[in-house]
Amino acid sequence: MNDLIDKTTPIARFFQYDNLDWYRRFLLSLRYNINPRDYNNFADIIAKSMNQIHGFGAPSYDGDDMATLDDWARGIRQEGYVELGQMIDQKSIDEILAYLKGRKTTYLWDKSLPPFLPDEAPEQVSVASYDQTTIAMAPHLVRLANHPRIISVLHRYLGMYPSLMSLEAFWSFPRDQAEHAQLFHVDQHCYRFCKLFLYLTDVDEESGPHVYVSGSGDYAAHGRLLKEKSGGDPALLAKYQELLRKQRKTDAEVEELFGKDRIVTKTGKAGTVLLGNTGSLHKGQLPKSKKRLIFSALYTMLPTIKDEVSITPLAHLRDEINAAYPGAYSNDQIAYLNRLVAV
Repeated sequence: MNDLIDKTTPIARFFQYDNLDWYRRFLLSLRYNINPRDYNNFADIIAKSMNQIHGFGAPSYDGDDMATLDDWARGIRQEGYVELGQMIDQKSIDEILAYLKGRKTTYLWDKSLPPFLPDEAPEQVSVASYDQTTIAMAPHLVRLANHPRIISVLHRYLGMYPSLMSLEAFWSFPRDQAEHAQLFHVDQHCYRFCKLFLYLTDVDEESGPHVYVSGSGDYAAHGRLLKEKSGGDPALLAKYQELLRKQRKTDAEVEELFGKDRIVTKTGKAGTVLLGNTGSLHKGQLPKSKKRLIFSALYTMLPTIKDEVSITPLAHLRDEINAAYPGAYSNDQIAYLNRLVAV
């Protein structure tokens, strides 16, 4: 019977069992056809499977007690975010800023605009980003993204070793109107994922702090919340459901849905590190009078599938990580953690 199948057509070749693109498309379809309320259960299945495949245990790190690491991971699960304090000193920040000085950026939401220096950003540009290769080759940043304290917390939160999926660094400028990620939204990078945020400039209320809605990453709780708020009124319930489905939400809409008391603003000195589930409602506040520079690293359970992987050759990465955190990782673990951003 198999001989009757014409294997020469493009679609027939696509169905061959060893065609990786077929599996890629299947996983992508699966990713977007699972109800977000079921993400947590599905993530547990993935974590169990991946732990069986690669067999990595938790990082061996003695810099924090186990109870602190457990508390931080619990904080991400329950609240959405935790602050790890100052994890990089001013000297290192000055070296990062010196490296970035003179390097051009692009408009985050319109790549057709020619590259420009941050100090010469066109008036229509609200957020200017460096490319990933520039970020990967900057001093200290990839090393920080591999810090055993961070990976230990993420291992507890994800239930498995994380994959460092992407690196970002961008300036936010004072402008007249918030746009895109400066409005409340949720990210959908994986079934369970987390972002590291490092403030590279001092961030206060004037310079665009990170803002999130506490506990809003628990999608299973949304239905219960809306039913309680609507008080059995079908029209009111439909209104709240429509608000929840909106891709970008105003402050007033978020306050109406979740209450003002659940909106948390995170200011901090340069060097402050946050870990957050950006599947929670969040935004980068529009700066009022001062610009802000932030570095972020995305950690996922699996590659995001739909996004292109950008890998930067970093010849001394393994030696640098081993020297900075002796005994924390095996070389295989370093390779696994960084395989999607650096080799």
